[in-house]
Amino acid sequence: AAGVEALIAAGDFDQASRALAEAQRVHGRAEPLGALPGRIESARREAQQLALRQLLDRAETLAAGQRFDEAIQAVQEAVRQAPGDAQLKRRLASLEEERKGQELAKKVAALDLLLSRGYLEQAKSELQAAEKTYGKLEALKRLRKRLQDLEKTAALTAPAEPTELHIRPAPEVRRAEPPRPAAEPVRTAAELTRPVAEPARPRPSAPARSTGLYVVLGVVVLALAGGGVAWRLSRGGDTIPDVGPSAGPDAGTSPLPTPSPIATPDLVPASGSGLLIIDALPWGEVTEVLDSKGKRQSLGESPFTPLVLSLPPGDYKISIKNPGSPKPLTLTATIKDAGVEKKIAEFRRIDAEDYLKKAGF
Repeated sequence: AAGVEALIAAGDFDQASRALAEAQRVHGRAEPLGALPGRIESARREAQQLALRQLLDRAETLAAGQRFDEAIQAVQEAVRQAPGDAQLKRRLASLEEERKGQELAKKVAALDLLLSRGYLEQAKSELQAAEKTYGKLEALKRLRKRLQDLEKTAALTAPAEPTELHIRPAPEVRRAEPPRPAAEPVRTAAELTRPVAEPARPRPSAPARSTGLYVVLGVVVLALAGGGVAWRLSRGGDTIPDVGPSAGPDAGTSPLPTPSPIATPDLVPASGSGLLIIDALPWGEVTEVLDSKGKRQSLGESPFTPLVLSLPPGDYKISIKNPGSPKPLTLTATIKDAGVEKKIAEFRRIDAEDYLKKAGF
């Protein structure tokens, strides 16, 4: 009996049951052994309930830190240990719904950012994937309507593409054939024997004009050219910039300039530090941020969320309060060099659809 009690105290209930069965086989149901079966079952139930409470407490802590994947794993382990517990199954379904709402909220925020920056094609593909995953929710319908409006606006303001110039060939001009000479009339024998009159000789033309006039004009042109060269030298030898060939009807159309891409600033931590992004649902006031040595970190001008801090690498403890919550929440964060860590505190759990409506999506 003492050996069975020691196994029960150590939590080895299967070994305790085997030892009790062996003792009953040898000694029968003696008085010290009669109460041990109930003692084993009672201790087994207490140990199981303690393990379930520990798993549920861990799941609640993880869910408060927005770590829904780990929280769901803890509740699933509890369901495996107690498959008939309906309360555990309801809590598991609730955590899965909260995780879905968190993922949907992040997806909607990302799509809203893409639309605001004008990345319509990427936003369109991301929206189609979200509709396949989450269905036709009201928030996704609003984003679809906004995307359609932006596409219409972009189509109206887009520059017209240069159309191809089709040049029709000039019609072929046929030269008029010269008129054929009329047939020479047939002469009689008398006309053929008549003497032909001698053609009149041209009169001598008037004597050619004197070339003196052309000589005078040449001298004037040379004088003007020399004056122009002298004036050019007096101006300091200015050069005329080459402006290239003039544009004519056959010069072609110059291509339109390509607009430069819009710069999209990102959060880039400084060397030797990392960024800590603190947010809360619906909102919160950060009361303190302590490092692993308990040193309080500066919160900047405003402690209200969302809050972005540049901190050295290390572990930090964050305290956030909200007037609508009875007690403040505590988060932990690990900052890595040149890394970005985001923490979200949830003071009030709401339905995903209700949260998106209140957020204005």
